[in-house]
Amino acid sequence: MIFGFAFQIIFILVLLSGIIAFVGNRTGRFFGKKRLSVFNLRPRYTATIFTIISGILIMVLTFATLFLVSRDVRMALFGLEGLKHSIKAGEKQLAATEIKLNNQKKELSDVKKELEIAREQKNNLEKEKAHLLTLRNLLREEIENQKVRKVVFGAGEIALIRLLRGGVGAGAAKLAINGVLNDLDEEVKKYNIPNVSVDKADFDATVSYLANTTGDIVLRIKSIENVIAGSDLWVRLEVLPNELVYHKGEKLVDATIPEGINQSTIEEELKSLLSTARFTAARRGVLPNVAGSFGSLPYSEIFEAAKKIKGSTISVKVNVLAKEDIYLIGPLLVKLEIVK
Repeated sequence: MIFGFAFQIIFILVLLSGIIAFVGNRTGRFFGKKRLSVFNLRPRYTATIFTIISGILIMVLTFATLFLVSRDVRMALFGLEGLKHSIKAGEKQLAATEIKLNNQKKELSDVKKELEIAREQKNNLEKEKAHLLTLRNLLREEIENQKVRKVVFGAGEIALIRLLRGGVGAGAAKLAINGVLNDLDEEVKKYNIPNVSVDKADFDATVSYLANTTGDIVLRIKSIENVIAGSDLWVRLEVLPNELVYHKGEKLVDATIPEGINQSTIEEELKSLLSTARFTAARRGVLPNVAGSFGSLPYSEIFEAAKKIKGSTISVKVNVLAKEDIYLIGPLLVKLEIVK
C-alpha cells in the first residue's frame, strides 16, 4: 500500500514535470519564432529565461508536492533544527539517567551489603537467643532444685555462738570445742544435714587460742558456703574475748519526738529508734543471737511508751538504755527512758 502511494506520487511528479517542460519549451519556441522580447531583451535570451522559469517551476512543484504529502519532508525542511535540539536534550537526559542509574546501582549494592550484614546479625541474635533460652531453662531447673533442696545456711551465716572459759589448757579446750561442734551437729540433723566439718588448721588454731587466753571467750561458728539440705556443713571458727560493751543503764542512742503526732506515728518512731540502737550495738561489736531477737522489745512496752508520749504537750526525749551489763556475746537487753 505504501509503495503504491509512492509510485503514484512519482508518476504525478514526472507527468507534471513533463507538462511544465513541454509548456516552457513551446513558450520559448513561440517567443523565438515571433521574435518577441520581454524586458527589452533579445528573443534568444527571452527563450532562455522561459526555459529557466520552467525548471524553477518543476523544482517548486516537486517540493510543494512532497511537502504536502510527506511528513518526513516537512520535518527535514522545517523541523531539523528542533529535532537536533531534541536529540541533544535527549542525550543529556540519557546521560543524567545513566548517572542516576549508576548511583542507584551503587545504592542497591550498598543495600545488598547491609542486608547481608543484617542477615548475619539476625543469625547471631538467633544463636544468642537460643543460648539464652538454654540458660533460662537451666536456671529454671536450678530454681526448681533449690525449691526442693532449700538453702539452710547462707555463706557467712552464724550457725552457733557459745561462751567458753579460756586458759584451761589444750586438752580441756579441745574437749570444749568438740562438745560445741557435737551440739551443732545434733542441731542441724533436723535440717537433713549429715555432718558438720571444720578445717583441721582452723580447729587447731582455735584450740590453741582458747587454751592460752584467760577469761571468757566467745566462740562463733560460721558457715563457709551456702548449704542445702542433704549436704555437709563446712564451718569456720572465730574466737574473741567477751568484753564488756555497755554498762547497765548506759545510753545507746536517743531521739526527740515532737508533740502533736498520733499514736501509730509515735510507735513507728520508737521502732526506728530501736533499729538504730541495734545498728549502733552491732558496730560496737555486740554479737546478734541466732534466734534473731537482737535488741527487741515486746510490743506492749512500745505501746505503753507511745501512749505516755502522746499525752505530752511538749516535745519528748527518748533514750535507749542498757537494761543489764551487755557483753560482746550479748544478749542486747534494752529499755526505753522518756525524758520530758
